[in-house]
Amino acid sequence: MPPQKKKQEKLKQIEHIMDKLKPFYGCHLLSIMMEFYVYEFFGIELLKMTPRPPKPLGVVQTKHFDLLIKKCKYKFNVVSRILGPAGSTVQAIQQFSGSRLQLRSDASCDLHVKIIVQDFQNISHWRIQRAKDAIAYVLQNKDGEVSSNQKAEQTVRNRCREIIAASHRYRSRAAHRADNAVIEENKDGQEKISNYLRGPANEIRDHIHEHQ
Repeated sequence: MPPQKKKQEKLKQIEHIMDKLKPFYGCHLLSIMMEFYVYEFFGIELLKMTPRPPKPLGVVQTKHFDLLIKKCKYKFNVVSRILGPAGSTVQAIQQFSGSRLQLRSDASCDLHVKIIVQDFQNISHWRIQRAKDAIAYVLQNKDGEVSSNQKAEQTVRNRCREIIAASHRYRSRAAHRADNAVIEENKDGQEKISNYLRGPANEIRDHIHEHQ
């Protein structure tokens, strides 16, 4: 698909998602439904799969594998590409491979990715390879699939974040107005009581006699 046509398609998907989310504006379900739709529309297809591991052999053990990636080989932010918006891509990689990833980057060209797996010996090796394959797929970004989906997902997240912030500001202002109304009402009541108590003593006595 040509880049311009792909961009237009993503923009349509973004607007479609925001329309779907309108009933949840100002509701705690907005974030939950947003996660559902960004996964449905912008989840990386490979990582949506659930590969089946081989039959277990050996004993259960914890394996560590250190993957070294040269950041300077790429023209984009490698760490951000692997993590994805709000960490969604790295979470998908972990779920796809059944492993846990730890990223460590410094000022040099090196990015260290520690792949941690606890499973049977042969399955541990299999899961480590799945994690390496998934990372390579994300970095390869064939046909711009990963980058375009991540950008579209980030746009939806930003819009929802703005909506939630606006909702919080509105509620805060409404609560502040309500508090001020109560304070003014209490002030009026106190003034009436004070004026009554400051009246002449005979008026107070007359008022008491009238109610006896």
